[in-house]
Amino acid sequence: MLHRACETGLRWANLKIAVNVSPGQFRDPAFALHVQSVFRKTGMDPSRVTLEMTEGYFIQNPARARAAMTKLRQLGVRIALDDFGSGFSSIGYLRQFGFDRMKIDKSLVRALEEGGRSAEAMQATVALAKALDMPVTAEGVESEDVARQLQISGCDELQGYFFGQPMSADAMDQLYFKSNGGSGRALRG
Repeated sequence: MLHRACETGLRWANLKIAVNVSPGQFRDPAFALHVQSVFRKTGMDPSRVTLEMTEGYFIQNPARARAAMTKLRQLGVRIALDDFGSGFSSIGYLRQFGFDRMKIDKSLVRALEEGGRSAEAMQATVALAKALDMPVTAEGVESEDVARQLQISGCDELQGYFFGQPMSADAMDQLYFKSNGGSGRALRG
């Protein structure tokens, strides 16, 4: 999947891409070598790639996770903690691993629609990330009201159906080149 994402991502020169990584892939001692091979074969600039990982593996195998992250960072890749708030992350783990981005789980985002103290909880979560120098992405944004609340809370990026549905690479080509004034054309690899 990473190979395909990098190959396709070359079409959109100024966009960054994010790819989910499974715990099984991350456990593979040769994973960083595989990632490096993908960059070499596709010509993708590693600084345009963020690998998104859930917290489970970091908590189960902290020493190996830290070693794997070090190897990946040496390649120039960014690493995001995905689905924050759906499990058991602690401030200690956030500090220990120094993720490049926190992605707030959609369950916390949906709670904003229920009211109560969810807005305060969101603000505290974002403040925690900011205190650790981590930009924040909120997942699962499905309404303008929630998007506004997340912006007020300090989220750096928002993603979800409110902004767009999943689309094919060809549909993305149309959107990308239309928004760039029709200049350029898709590169086929």
